[in-house]
Amino acid sequence: MKNNPWESSLIRPPHKIEGTPKEARESFYELAKKRIKYLSREEYLKWLDAPDEYKWVYSSPAVNIVNAEAFKEEDNLEKWVDRLGIIVNKDAFKVKEKDYSDLTPFVVEHEIYEAWLTSKKGAASTLERGKKHLLAQRRAFFLAEEQGLGDKFLEWVKLTAPTVKHIKQCEYALKVAKKQLRRVT
Repeated sequence: MKNNPWESSLIRPPHKIEGTPKEARESFYELAKKRIKYLSREEYLKWLDAPDEYKWVYSSPAVNIVNAEAFKEEDNLEKWVDRLGIIVNKDAFKVKEKDYSDLTPFVVEHEIYEAWLTSKKGAASTLERGKKHLLAQRRAFFLAEEQGLGDKFLEWVKLTAPTVKHIKQCEYALKVAKKQLRRVT
């Protein structure tokens, strides 16, 4: 990947990591929302700077730009958060002449939440990357279902990321969201 344009030593601190969990989360979300870039598919792939033979790997609709795997316990958390960015492939929301752009906020929420789980202090930061992804997926489906868009979100997932494992995870996330919302209402 190219150098991260969001990294800045001028931002001190980029967001509040101390204080109540609610304050830290709100501050993180505020920062993350300022760090979203909406790009065409071509711009998205160019920005990721992936070799042609790997571009299929990067066909996802969005990615959070932080290298969670490179973060070590002794590293400076604030510096890591300084690198936060979210890239959205806006072309991924138009599939077979159908517009799914109303689902963009749920995909962005997935990326922000996944980055938040990595950067926050406490037990969530120690979760494996796959578990953070599943939690972010469940959150995105819950929010989509809350807005009456859960089934459309699943339809779009099946069109854009049609691996059996991913579809099963998303079907389960939607099922759980529907169950949770029935309890609330």
